[in-house]
Amino acid sequence: MISQCPQRPFATAPRGVARRAVSLSGLAAAMVAASLLLAACGGSSSSSSLTSSALTKAEVEDASGNISVVGWQFLDEPKVQDAGNVKSTWTYLGTEKDIYTKARSGQYDVLNATAATIEGLKRLNVLHPINVSLLSDYDELTPVVRDDAAWTDNGHVVAVPFAVSPSFTAWNSKQVPEPQTLEDLLKPVYKSSIGLVGDPSVIEQIATAQGVKNTAEMTEAQLNRVMAYLEKLKPNVKTFYQFGEEAQLFARGEVKVLLQGSGSYLSKVIETVPSVKFNFLAENSYVEAWTLNSGQQEAASLNWINRTLSQSGQEAIVKASEAYPVNTKALGALVKVGTPVAIATAKLSLPEILKNCPPARGFSPESHGNVVGIEKVTRAWDDYQSSF
Repeated sequence: MISQCPQRPFATAPRGVARRAVSLSGLAAAMVAASLLLAACGGSSSSSSLTSSALTKAEVEDASGNISVVGWQFLDEPKVQDAGNVKSTWTYLGTEKDIYTKARSGQYDVLNATAATIEGLKRLNVLHPINVSLLSDYDELTPVVRDDAAWTDNGHVVAVPFAVSPSFTAWNSKQVPEPQTLEDLLKPVYKSSIGLVGDPSVIEQIATAQGVKNTAEMTEAQLNRVMAYLEKLKPNVKTFYQFGEEAQLFARGEVKVLLQGSGSYLSKVIETVPSVKFNFLAENSYVEAWTLNSGQQEAASLNWINRTLSQSGQEAIVKASEAYPVNTKALGALVKVGTPVAIATAKLSLPEILKNCPPARGFSPESHGNVVGIEKVTRAWDDYQSSF
């Protein structure tokens, strides 16, 4: 019988990207919440509030004070981020859906969004435009990430990326051959040996590997194709797991293959079981970004954000999370981390990573036309898990 790994609260999650799998309370529930909030507030982000800033670069550079930040705890590096005249007070996210609730309140200055949640935030009309000419380190960001259309709304920039966390497919090379395609994973050699994250993000992962360019625009036919594949995969699925449990699963011999191994967690796996290897078979990258919520302390917020984009700010984030820096001047910090995952990742450019491991885009907050919304995706995933 397939085992179900216990779920852990992400409010106490360790460093890395552990919070990405929160069962239904993760990205799926987050997007459902966004859809409900959108209906409650009515309308989209085509508001006249998207206006250009009257600030000057000097005012941003000379800003001081205290700002409120909503984000993941492992990204809070006060020794570097608060080294200037702007200090931050953090409210940590417990699940992905928290970002929508916090953003709706309008009480915070800076929000930590991702390429998978930004569309929901834009639709809620809770973001303040960012005049990127006021950020002295903005031009240092890698264009493939910096210029992603996801960060714009009606011609205005509303988010600034600051880190990329790619995920990997991992396998025990002493027990099974390297899986190189989705079809490989269906082979008898992987019978009852594969671990899947217990979250609808698996659907996005498989859809991306099947060639879906943007899961926020995924059609009914494409969803059906994913579910048909997952149905074929069932004999080879052993467990649904939570990020952070990978090392124990491999050490106990419970799994031989895992999808969505990430950063420091995958490094822990290899430290525990050195024969584990990894590749980009069917994965997504999580692109982290800063957004402005209230806009009431714009100068101080931009000053603080710019510090996180600087070389020292990027190095601090890399050391804490093993994420890939968007300012490549900090790439040396990833090499210094010294883990197999960090070293291998550092050998690639961001364009190479994102080509092999595209940014997670999430799902549409609601179904429309031929596009399936998060509720349909979640229902399909719940039905799949309960069928074991």
